[in-house]
Parts: sequence; C-alpha cells; structure tokens
Amino acid sequence: MYIECNKKLEVFMAVTGFIFGLISMISGIIIAIFSWKPGIGYFVVFLGGFSLLFGINGIILSAVGKSVARRRNQSTGLARAGLALSIVGTIFSFIGIISSAVFIAYTAFNKSSYSDSLNELLDLLKLK
Repeated sequence: MYIECNKKLEVFMAVTGFIFGLISMISGIIIAIFSWKPGIGYFVVFLGGFSLLFGINGIILSAVGKSVARRRNQSTGLARAGLALSIVGTIFSFIGIISSAVFIAYTAFNKSSYSDSLNELLDLLKLK
C-alpha cells in the first residue's frame, strides 16, 4: 500500500514540475504579448496591470516548477524560459504603466486634450 502511494506521488510530482513549467511559459507568452502595448492613456494602464498580474504569476510558477523539476532531476527548460519571459514582460509592463501615468498626470495638470499634451510633451523632449 505504501509503495503504491509513493509511486503515485512520484508520478504526480513529475507531472507537476512539467505542468508548472508549462503554465509559467504560457503566462510568459501572454505577458510578452500584452507588454508591447502601443498608446498612452487609461487603457494602457489597465493592460499594464493585467500584464503585471500574469507576470507575477509566471515568476512564482516558474520558481516552483524549477524547484520541483530540480528535485526530481528533470529538465528545467520550460520553467527557465517562462521565468525569463515573465521578468522581461513585467519590466516592460511596469515601464508602460509609469510612462502612461506620467502622461495622464501631465495632461490632468495642464487641463488640455491628449493630442495637445502629446505635442507639447514631444516638443519638450525634442522628439518632434
């Protein structure tokens, strides 16, 4: 009885390491897609928050999947790829949220439209 239970636990842990790695890889792909969002405004802040949730989820799941796979002497490739994509996507999402928040604050304090504020901001940065 104990041997059967132990073997079932081994199979579960082997599948669990792979599943955690796969889910973290999928989260990393989702955040990589949503972190490259064009535009400035409230919708970008919303998408950035959505991306941050997937990024944090991907980082946690890849760390768990990597530790489980390492304990079982399995491949950690999916978990490593998920970790890399999640970290890069989280950084890009955070930069997008901060830049959109700065632009929204700039627009709110100047009490002008988005297009006027964008032109003023580009003139200020000498990008136009």
